[in-house]
Amino acid sequence: MKSLLAVIIALLFFACGQPEVKKQPDYAGIDKRAQKIHDEFVDLAKKQNIKFDKPVTIGFTHIKRDDVAGQCTMSNQFREIDVDIDYWEHSTELRKRALLYHELGHCYCYRDHDYGKNKKYPEDVAKRIADAIDYYLGRSLPKGYYLDGCPQSLMYPSVIDDECYVFHHNQYVKEIFDRCIPW
Repeated sequence: MKSLLAVIIALLFFACGQPEVKKQPDYAGIDKRAQKIHDEFVDLAKKQNIKFDKPVTIGFTHIKRDDVAGQCTMSNQFREIDVDIDYWEHSTELRKRALLYHELGHCYCYRDHDYGKNKKYPEDVAKRIADAIDYYLGRSLPKGYYLDGCPQSLMYPSVIDDECYVFHHNQYVKEIFDRCIPW
């Protein structure tokens, strides 16, 4: 079982944010730092017989909210991912992959912060912390989590930690594409 402190830290920091409204994309194509992970995601989708007809652009910036690591902007004309450059530069390779898969899940698959059959995770950080404390104290395992306390989906509102990503990678990949509505 994970320590309470580790679970709370994972739940508190580096969420997916709501982007500002954009009239046009800020980036042309995919930044080379994100290209490999993007291509892996698209290849995994192809293995699930999912094809994306429209591109998603990806770039790096300083996101103005300290707790936001990435965000997907969607419009009828384009979809674009902003990645916080400071988060990226101080993250492990697994955290980078989890972040981009999550944002690509929003942009390419029209996924929300949900799991299973469209059950939503709470957006409120306080509720997620309360769930973590209840789990740690043995009171209850919140819905949407594995027995080890890891979220059942990469579409969890905060970036999945390395341990969860390694232990549940195959389930995360399958789950992210199960309800994918391709862009």
